[in-house]
Amino acid sequence: MTRENSVLLVEGYADKIFFEHVFSRHSVEASVKVSVPTDWADKYNTKGAVFNTLPILIDQMSDGRLKKLAVVVDSDLEEHGGGQLKTLAVFADLVKKYGFEQRYRVGEKGGYLFHHKDGLSPVGLWIMPDNEHDGVIEHFVRTCIIDIQKERFERGVELLDASVQPFLFEQHRRIKAEISGWLAWQKNPGQGIFSCIREGLIDQESDLFKKLRDWLSMVF
Repeated sequence: MTRENSVLLVEGYADKIFFEHVFSRHSVEASVKVSVPTDWADKYNTKGAVFNTLPILIDQMSDGRLKKLAVVVDSDLEEHGGGQLKTLAVFADLVKKYGFEQRYRVGEKGGYLFHHKDGLSPVGLWIMPDNEHDGVIEHFVRTCIIDIQKERFERGVELLDASVQPFLFEQHRRIKAEISGWLAWQKNPGQGIFSCIREGLIDQESDLFKKLRDWLSMVF
Protein backbone atom coordinates (compact mmCIF):
# COMPACT_ATOMS: atom_id res chain seq x y z
CA MET A 1 0.00 0.00 0.00
CA THR A 2 1.43 3.37 -0.96
CA ARG A 3 1.08 6.27 1.43
CA GLU A 4 1.85 9.45 -0.45
CA ASN A 5 0.54 11.46 2.49
CA SER A 6 3.28 10.38 4.89
CA VAL A 7 5.73 12.95 6.28
CA LEU A 8 8.96 12.73 8.22
CA LEU A 9 9.71 16.19 9.62
CA VAL A 10 13.35 16.99 10.43
CA GLU A 11 15.28 20.05 11.56
CA GLY A 12 17.34 21.02 8.51
CA TYR A 13 18.43 20.22 4.96
CA ALA A 14 21.40 18.08 6.03
CA ASP A 15 19.03 15.88 8.04
CA LYS A 16 16.57 15.82 5.14
CA ILE A 17 19.12 14.52 2.65
CA PHE A 18 20.43 12.03 5.21
CA PHE A 19 16.99 10.48 5.70
CA GLU A 20 16.19 10.55 2.01
CA HIS A 21 19.25 8.33 1.57
CA VAL A 22 18.08 6.11 4.42
CA PHE A 23 14.73 5.61 2.70
CA SER A 24 16.40 5.00 -0.66
CA ARG A 25 18.45 2.16 0.85
CA HIS A 26 15.68 0.51 2.84
CA SER A 27 12.17 -0.39 1.84
CA VAL A 28 10.71 1.20 4.95
CA GLU A 29 8.28 3.25 2.91
CA ALA A 30 9.47 4.74 -0.34
CA SER A 31 6.71 7.32 -0.57
CA VAL A 32 7.46 9.16 2.67
CA LYS A 33 8.13 12.84 2.13
CA VAL A 34 11.09 14.02 4.20
CA SER A 35 10.51 17.69 4.90
CA VAL A 36 11.77 20.65 6.91
CA PRO A 37 9.76 23.44 8.57
CA THR A 38 10.29 25.88 5.69
CA ASP A 39 8.53 23.40 3.39
CA TRP A 40 5.39 24.29 5.28
CA ALA A 41 5.00 27.69 6.91
CA ASP A 42 7.97 28.52 9.10
CA LYS A 43 10.74 30.94 8.14
CA TYR A 44 13.48 28.86 9.73
CA ASN A 45 14.72 25.30 9.93
CA THR A 46 15.40 24.70 13.60
CA LYS A 47 14.27 22.43 16.40
CA GLY A 48 11.89 25.12 17.61
CA ALA A 49 10.52 25.49 14.09
CA VAL A 50 9.80 21.76 13.99
CA PHE A 51 7.64 22.12 17.10
CA ASN A 52 5.96 25.19 15.61
CA THR A 53 5.14 23.25 12.45
CA LEU A 54 3.68 20.22 14.22
CA PRO A 55 0.18 21.72 14.76
CA ILE A 56 -0.12 22.39 11.02
CA LEU A 57 0.64 18.78 10.17
CA ILE A 58 -1.52 17.35 12.96
CA ASP A 59 -4.45 19.41 11.68
CA GLN A 60 -3.91 17.76 8.30
CA MET A 61 -4.04 14.36 9.98
CA SER A 62 -7.33 15.31 11.60
CA ASP A 63 -9.00 16.06 8.26
CA GLY A 64 -7.44 13.15 6.41
CA ARG A 65 -5.00 15.01 4.18
CA LEU A 66 -2.05 13.50 6.05
CA LYS A 67 -2.01 9.84 7.05
CA LYS A 68 1.34 9.25 8.76
CA LEU A 69 3.64 11.64 10.62
CA ALA A 70 6.96 11.32 12.41
CA VAL A 71 9.53 13.78 13.73
CA VAL A 72 13.30 13.56 14.20
CA VAL A 73 15.00 16.23 16.31
CA ASP A 74 18.30 16.54 18.14
CA SER A 75 18.12 16.37 21.90
CA ASP A 76 20.90 18.97 22.18
CA LEU A 77 22.44 19.50 25.61
CA GLU A 78 20.68 20.13 28.90
CA GLU A 79 23.09 22.94 29.77
CA HIS A 80 22.09 24.73 26.55
CA GLY A 81 18.37 24.54 27.19
CA GLY A 82 17.79 21.13 25.64
CA GLY A 83 18.36 17.53 26.66
CA GLN A 84 16.48 14.29 26.16
CA LEU A 85 14.00 14.78 28.98
CA LYS A 86 13.08 18.35 28.09
CA THR A 87 12.75 17.55 24.39
CA LEU A 88 10.48 14.61 25.15
CA ALA A 89 8.39 16.66 27.57
CA VAL A 90 7.91 19.54 25.11
CA PHE A 91 6.86 17.17 22.33
CA ALA A 92 4.55 15.14 24.59
CA ASP A 93 2.80 18.24 25.92
CA LEU A 94 2.31 19.56 22.39
CA VAL A 95 0.79 16.43 20.86
CA LYS A 96 -1.33 15.73 23.96
CA LYS A 97 -3.32 18.86 23.11
CA TYR A 98 -4.40 17.09 19.91
CA GLY A 99 -5.37 13.80 21.54
CA PHE A 100 -2.09 11.88 21.25
CA GLU A 101 -1.95 10.89 24.89
CA GLN A 102 -0.48 7.38 25.16
CA ARG A 103 3.29 7.05 24.69
CA TYR A 104 5.08 3.82 23.78
CA ARG A 105 8.63 2.80 22.85
CA VAL A 106 9.47 0.68 19.82
CA GLY A 107 11.53 -2.28 20.97
CA GLU A 108 14.24 -1.90 23.61
CA LYS A 109 14.86 1.83 24.11
CA GLY A 110 13.86 2.67 20.54
CA GLY A 111 11.90 5.61 19.17
CA TYR A 112 8.54 6.77 20.48
CA LEU A 113 5.00 6.33 19.23
CA PHE A 114 2.24 8.61 20.51
CA HIS A 115 -1.16 7.00 20.05
CA HIS A 116 -4.35 8.97 19.50
CA LYS A 117 -7.34 8.50 21.76
CA ASP A 118 -9.72 8.34 18.76
CA GLY A 119 -7.69 6.04 16.55
CA LEU A 120 -5.66 8.29 14.27
CA SER A 121 -2.34 6.85 13.19
CA PRO A 122 0.30 7.32 15.90
CA VAL A 123 2.78 10.17 15.63
CA GLY A 124 6.42 9.09 15.86
CA LEU A 125 9.30 10.80 17.64
CA TRP A 126 13.01 9.99 17.46
CA ILE A 127 15.29 12.14 19.61
CA MET A 128 18.85 12.10 18.34
CA PRO A 129 21.12 10.47 18.91
CA ASP A 130 19.50 7.44 20.57
CA ASN A 131 16.45 8.51 22.63
CA GLU A 132 18.57 8.10 25.76
CA HIS A 133 21.56 10.46 25.71
CA ASP A 134 21.95 14.14 24.94
CA GLY A 135 23.46 15.06 21.59
CA VAL A 136 22.85 15.53 17.87
CA ILE A 137 22.66 13.48 14.68
CA GLU A 138 26.46 13.49 14.40
CA HIS A 139 26.59 11.48 17.64
CA PHE A 140 24.31 8.94 15.97
CA VAL A 141 26.69 8.74 13.00
CA ARG A 142 29.72 8.33 15.28
CA THR A 143 28.08 5.43 17.10
CA CYS A 144 27.34 3.63 13.82
CA ILE A 145 30.71 4.03 12.04
CA ILE A 146 31.81 0.78 10.41
CA ASP A 147 34.72 -1.03 12.06
CA ILE A 148 37.26 -0.39 9.30
CA GLN A 149 36.62 3.36 9.58
CA LYS A 150 36.91 3.65 13.36
CA GLU A 151 40.69 3.95 13.40
CA ARG A 152 40.53 6.70 10.78
CA PHE A 153 37.95 8.55 12.82
CA GLU A 154 40.00 8.27 16.03
CA ARG A 155 43.12 9.46 14.20
CA GLY A 156 41.18 12.53 13.12
CA VAL A 157 40.15 13.17 16.73
CA GLU A 158 43.81 12.98 17.78
CA LEU A 159 44.81 15.49 15.11
CA LEU A 160 42.02 17.80 16.20
CA ASP A 161 43.30 17.64 19.77
CA ALA A 162 46.81 18.47 18.55
CA SER A 163 45.76 21.39 16.36
CA VAL A 164 45.93 25.09 17.18
CA GLN A 165 43.78 25.97 20.17
CA PRO A 166 41.60 27.46 21.50
CA PHE A 167 39.04 26.37 18.95
CA LEU A 168 36.73 28.99 17.48
CA PHE A 169 33.72 26.69 17.82
CA GLU A 170 31.98 26.07 21.14
CA GLN A 171 32.79 22.79 22.85
CA HIS A 172 29.29 21.36 22.42
CA ARG A 173 29.78 21.65 18.64
CA ARG A 174 32.99 19.66 18.64
CA ILE A 175 31.29 16.49 17.37
CA LYS A 176 30.42 18.35 14.17
CA ALA A 177 34.10 19.19 13.69
CA GLU A 178 35.06 15.56 14.33
CA ILE A 179 32.58 14.20 11.79
CA SER A 180 33.46 16.87 9.22
CA GLY A 181 37.16 16.07 9.59
CA TRP A 182 36.55 12.35 9.22
CA LEU A 183 34.44 12.88 6.09
CA ALA A 184 37.18 15.12 4.65
CA TRP A 185 39.45 12.04 4.51
CA GLN A 186 37.06 9.97 2.43
CA LYS A 187 37.09 9.21 -1.29
CA ASN A 188 34.79 12.16 -1.97
CA PRO A 189 35.75 14.83 0.60
CA GLY A 190 33.51 17.77 1.32
CA GLN A 191 30.28 15.81 1.38
CA GLY A 192 27.65 16.10 4.09
CA ILE A 193 26.56 13.44 6.56
CA PHE A 194 24.30 11.92 3.89
CA SER A 195 27.46 10.51 2.31
CA CYS A 196 27.76 8.19 5.31
CA ILE A 197 24.79 6.30 3.90
CA ARG A 198 25.71 6.63 0.24
CA GLU A 199 29.34 5.60 0.70
CA GLY A 200 28.61 2.82 3.19
CA LEU A 201 30.57 4.45 6.02
CA ILE A 202 28.19 3.51 8.78
CA ASP A 203 27.05 0.05 9.79
CA GLN A 204 23.40 -0.21 8.88
CA GLU A 205 23.21 -3.49 10.81
CA SER A 206 24.48 -1.91 14.02
CA ASP A 207 22.14 -2.02 17.00
CA LEU A 208 21.41 1.71 16.92
CA PHE A 209 20.77 1.89 13.19
CA LYS A 210 18.44 -1.13 13.37
CA LYS A 211 16.50 0.59 16.17
CA LEU A 212 16.04 3.62 13.91
CA ARG A 213 14.97 1.43 11.01
CA ASP A 214 12.52 -0.53 13.19
CA TRP A 215 11.01 2.72 14.45
CA LEU A 216 10.58 4.04 10.91
CA SER A 217 8.93 0.78 9.91
CA MET A 218 6.47 1.02 12.80
CA VAL A 219 5.52 4.62 12.02
CA PHE A 220 5.23 4.28 8.25
